[in-house]
Amino acid sequence: MYAVIDLGGTNTSVVTFASLAVPQYSAIDQFPTDQDYARQLERLLAALDGSGHQLEGVGMAIGAQLTPDGLAIEESWTMQAYVGHSIVSDVASATGVAVRAANDNVCGVLAETTLGVLQPWQRSAYLTVSTGTGAGIRLGKGNGSIAWLAQVGHHVVHMDGEPCVCGQRGCVQTITGGQQFLRRYGRPAAEIQDEAVWREVTETLAVAIVNLSRIARVDAVCVSGGIGYNNAHIRARLAARVRALGPATGVRVCFPAFGEQAPVIGAALLLADPDVTILH
Repeated sequence: MYAVIDLGGTNTSVVTFASLAVPQYSAIDQFPTDQDYARQLERLLAALDGSGHQLEGVGMAIGAQLTPDGLAIEESWTMQAYVGHSIVSDVASATGVAVRAANDNVCGVLAETTLGVLQPWQRSAYLTVSTGTGAGIRLGKGNGSIAWLAQVGHHVVHMDGEPCVCGQRGCVQTITGGQQFLRRYGRPAAEIQDEAVWREVTETLAVAIVNLSRIARVDAVCVSGGIGYNNAHIRARLAARVRALGPATGVRVCFPAFGEQAPVIGAALLLADPDVTILH
């Protein structure tokens, strides 16, 4: 039995897989992410211990930038108290099994390129629009391919825009991120019905995708996350706006086969010894 921890800036979930060959899992626990690292670690270990199974390995999809060795959290604007903590080593030490982790966007792109909608392309990205905005990129397939996190949410699109949590101004995330919705409008994205707001979000995402396709030369971008996957305006209009803004790129916009659960599937694939090299 294998366990996967999906650790995001807003919520955390713990699931188990009976087999790494089949992307089917059972939910064990789900709870709001605790901003206190020690309490969060205690809750995670309790969930793993309470699964009732002898674990063979643990995969982790983490909504933060990891250190180059993939063991600790190097940078996070949604879980600042976690920075510097060797969360992978802490879980491995407590459970006594192998633990592998990657950024949740990287896990997402692993799932969708291996088993999902991104299978046809050699150069593709998985773009999350949720609490924050970021992308996992994979170039190539199988042995020799590489995957890494691209901080798409933190490139500047409005020079005189609003301050961003990263210290810059006018980043993509100041318009698209869930944290910014709360700051700007006082309520979560799911409660906002104003079409003008969603036109601005869609246009900003289209610019980000065109820029990403030019810089990384990706052929397809899979859009997910609590906002990107669930908003009707984005799903209906984003692809057309990307074609209009960047007709020469030819980049395809699609939505994930595994919905918002692609990072969970990808974290399980980490345990299956994928041929891909992950640059944390």
